[in-house]
Amino acid sequence: MEREIILKRILASKSESDFLFQANLQHKLMPREDLSLMIRIFLAKKFLLERIPDETESIYDLAEESLSLLLKKDVSEINELQSGCSGATSAMAKKVLFLMALQRALNIKFAEEAVADIRTVESMTEACYHAILQQNKENGGA
Repeated sequence: MEREIILKRILASKSESDFLFQANLQHKLMPREDLSLMIRIFLAKKFLLERIPDETESIYDLAEESLSLLLKKDVSEINELQSGCSGATSAMAKKVLFLMALQRALNIKFAEEAVADIRTVESMTEACYHAILQQNKENGGA
């Protein structure tokens, strides 16, 4: 029963987060502040958080918080969870998967050198903003 509730919550959150970008981001360059808010809401929906993260927060820490809520474990226990044989933590895998989902939602590609520097919500917003600028430039826009 509890598993069904969690699954419904995940599916509803996915639909809401997908709609958010489809409705508002069609590669129109918007002010950074608006983009930041959209990304923070998208992150909250994808991570099933009950709050909108602050720009200064670590994406890795938010991934741990998300896993803690889903698995009903203390955040300190989440650090020890490994995802497969790669040695990466579950939180790191969640962060990477989120960045991939964000790129798909915005139809952008992060510059390879930028990905390693994406640690906070603010750095993620900057990477998205620059990727959108680059995409618009390549498409003959702004």
